[in-house]
Amino acid sequence: MTMKIKNLSKIHNMNLDPSDLGIEKDYIKKLSVELGIGKIETLHVRHYIEGWFSHVIKCEAKGSEGNKNIFIKIYKEDSIPMINDINQWVLEEYQNLNYWYERFIDSNQFFVPKPLLVIPERYLIITEEISGEGLGYLIRQGTCLFTSSIKYDNLIVQVRNVGAWLRYFQSLSSLNDRRFSVDEFIQYCNVRLRILTEERANWFPARYKEQILSFFEKHRNDLSEKELRVSICHSDFNPSNIIVNGQQVAVFDFGESQIDSSYLDITRLYHQFYLMTFKPYFRKKYLISLQKALLEGFEEASVERLLIFRFLLIRHTITHLVTITRFWKFPIYEKLYNFWVLQKELSLLDHLLT
Repeated sequence: MTMKIKNLSKIHNMNLDPSDLGIEKDYIKKLSVELGIGKIETLHVRHYIEGWFSHVIKCEAKGSEGNKNIFIKIYKEDSIPMINDINQWVLEEYQNLNYWYERFIDSNQFFVPKPLLVIPERYLIITEEISGEGLGYLIRQGTCLFTSSIKYDNLIVQVRNVGAWLRYFQSLSSLNDRRFSVDEFIQYCNVRLRILTEERANWFPARYKEQILSFFEKHRNDLSEKELRVSICHSDFNPSNIIVNGQQVAVFDFGESQIDSSYLDITRLYHQFYLMTFKPYFRKKYLISLQKALLEGFEEASVERLLIFRFLLIRHTITHLVTITRFWKFPIYEKLYNFWVLQKELSLLDHLLT
């Protein structure tokens, strides 16, 4: 069975038969049992989001004995070119999600959505709905120019809880016998610096490659034992993968999880808050406060003074620059904005390298 609907962007507020999304009868039976709502008759689409790698559909599954909200995620085949076997990758993503759901099941504050069904050949995963708002939405509401003090104060607490979610996540695995590989870290950065200096030389000054690699070599032996700790990392810890509901925090999308620095995820989100300061509708001072709250929830605000923190911010900066300097892929207004961001991030590199 193939998916009958070709243009998913037009399904908002529609009532669909599960077969419209390529969900066969046997899978519908399994989903009906998981949800406990009797035979599923229709899926009412409440919201649709198109991401870089997937379509996300929020539905109300209507059964003969009740209704429940679910999320349906359909991965785009042509958006994951580095994966040879997408069916296997989707299955492993589902298994990853199930593993972390079970690890978080005893927490009353921190969550992972319950996985319900995987159809690898359709690149499709279905999970229960997590109540709440996306962190990205809450940041826009709480740091915009005309926000209320209540929204901003609530946001500070919510972001502190996001940092605490990450601390709890890391506490669920013990990797005390492993250490952060500085050699692998430098190699990772060198590959991206080579792209920037050889393929994007018109925009990225070549001198930064030597400066950055020299900085790493000069200070690699200054990293403390604490800074060399590793943990399981989410590796895509960003506002679009985080949902907040009061004091509760849920995170999903564990497809890129790996063992890496214990500070990888926290510095990634910290860097994304920094990138938001470039947007005119955010208050910069509020975003700086969010950075502090995030670190307080995770460990303590002074963590940003660690050398490993600077190492990882440099990594996130050059990784981001590899993305935004693909100017030929963007319309003219995005090219201009990205060129301006490039100048801002080069200034950040200057600061981190001093």
